[in-house]
Amino acid sequence: MMSNEQLFQLCYEELTMLRPEDTTDWKIGKYGRMRERYLKEHEKNYYKNLVNKGILENHLAYIEEEAKNSLTTMIEIMNEKDPPPGKETDPMGWVGHMNMTKLMAEEWVVRKIVLAPPPSF
Repeated sequence: MMSNEQLFQLCYEELTMLRPEDTTDWKIGKYGRMRERYLKEHEKNYYKNLVNKGILENHLAYIEEEAKNSLTTMIEIMNEKDPPPGKETDPMGWVGHMNMTKLMAEEWVVRKIVLAPPPSF
């Protein structure tokens, strides 16, 4: 598994190579907006650098995609380690288990990807 430093170094390298037309179909959703707010409030210089280089949208879209992929993977791993009760036999238990699993995975994704400090160069 990559460290946060390695992930953001890779992210930065990929973003600097992308041209704006490469990202026209990317959508910035919940995690991208959370990342933008975090950068605006806590990492102002890094945010300004991304804006000045014209790669802020690429960065946010990359974070969005990475967060969604990690969330899906984390939910799958957590359900393998702690399987939910049968959906047919205990529907409320299944819903509770799945909601709790999603919340725990989302908390990890937000902490490790969305709110991770930018790389130091």
